[in-house]
Amino acid sequence: MTVPTARDIGVAGCAKVHGAVAWHEQGYVSVQNTPAQEDIFGFGDAQTAAQQFSAIAAGLNACTQTTRDLQRTAGVPQDAVVTTTATAAQAQAWSRRWTGFAGQSAAGPQSNHYYLVQRGPTVILASFTEFGANPPNPYDPAGDPAVLAMLSASVAS
Repeated sequence: MTVPTARDIGVAGCAKVHGAVAWHEQGYVSVQNTPAQEDIFGFGDAQTAAQQFSAIAAGLNACTQTTRDLQRTAGVPQDAVVTTTATAAQAQAWSRRWTGFAGQSAAGPQSNHYYLVQRGPTVILASFTEFGANPPNPYDPAGDPAVLAMLSASVAS
């Protein structure tokens, strides 16, 4: 569903999207029964979209400390580690391993994977989660450059 938005939209508890004129959110479930989501944000022009891409990327780049602060407040182990797994022109991917908590995510150990792409007036943020400290058939972030390329191509088409 695409909706106009007049409010900031939170991203992973670490960043906010500001100034989107349209927002399309699509949820998915993987064959391993884990959640995935794609958010498509439309902005009035490419310059605003590029500024928001940079702001979201800065928030996700600082997400280790932000998540640990949230964990401390929630009273769960402060174990969050966020790493950049791929970069390209106006595209970046991250992985976050942490102990989630109700109100922010599902409770317990998990890994979140985030993919951010900006092309023209559009920003896409795709994400998925793996639950457990040692999920079966864990995702290999070596595939992240291909995910960024696919998302970039989908915006261009």
